[in-house]
Amino acid sequence: MGHILLSVTELSSADGSAPTAHPNASPSAGPTADEELFAVFRALANPTRMRILEWLRDPRDFPPQDHDPAEVGVCVKHIQDRAGIGQSTTSQYLGMLQRAGLVIPTRNGKWTYYRRNEARIRLFLARLAVQLAALPRVEEQPRRSA
Repeated sequence: MGHILLSVTELSSADGSAPTAHPNASPSAGPTADEELFAVFRALANPTRMRILEWLRDPRDFPPQDHDPAEVGVCVKHIQDRAGIGQSTTSQYLGMLQRAGLVIPTRNGKWTYYRRNEARIRLFLARLAVQLAALPRVEEQPRRSA
């Protein structure tokens, strides 16, 4: 079976940021296409992380902030409050979404803001569609009655 090719070049150029390597990858080698893909699936495997990504689609739906949420993102504290989870868990969840390339952090003083990385999300969805289309068809088996 083929692999979804989320190349380091494509991912880097999608938003201008450097790609992040898998924690177990060797320091000299960049992440493989499989590692990049698996990082996205791991990040999306948790319902709360999925909701965070969904909430960030409309950043103005959060309480007012000092900065335009469409430009800098949503303050971690607002995400934490909406999720109803602790600061440590929120940081871990946002870190996983960041390592997967799904969100972009912006630091402003002591506060960190997160916004969706729409370019990377679109790239991932496009690659996933190509990969799924390339899979062989599975013929539906007739169901036996009990």
